[in-house]
Amino acid sequence: MYDHCRAIHADLTWWRSILSGQDILHSLLPHVPLDLDIWVDAAMSYGIVVYGQWAAWWLVEGWKAADCDIGWAKTIAMELAVLWLVSAGIHDAKVTVHGHNTGVLGALDKG
Repeated sequence: MYDHCRAIHADLTWWRSILSGQDILHSLLPHVPLDLDIWVDAAMSYGIVVYGQWAAWWLVEGWKAADCDIGWAKTIAMELAVLWLVSAGIHDAKVTVHGHNTGVLGALDKG
């Protein structure tokens, strides 16, 4: 029981630190659906994101080590797309990002 109380206390301390921040805003309005024609993919040597234009990132020599595989590279391509959207100022929207790797999409859907 004591460990359970410590875990709850740790969670509450974390939430207190997060919620006491100055720049915490979240709209309660429904998210606007956006399909910006974003496509992501990765191959054994590159990852690519398309967002009205394209960008490619080459995977460095030896990337396929330490339990990294093509699924990892496809997940990184998806993360780069999300970071690109955030840097473009897109928020409070439900953005469609197209990809074909159901494993990556399933993992992202679960959070």
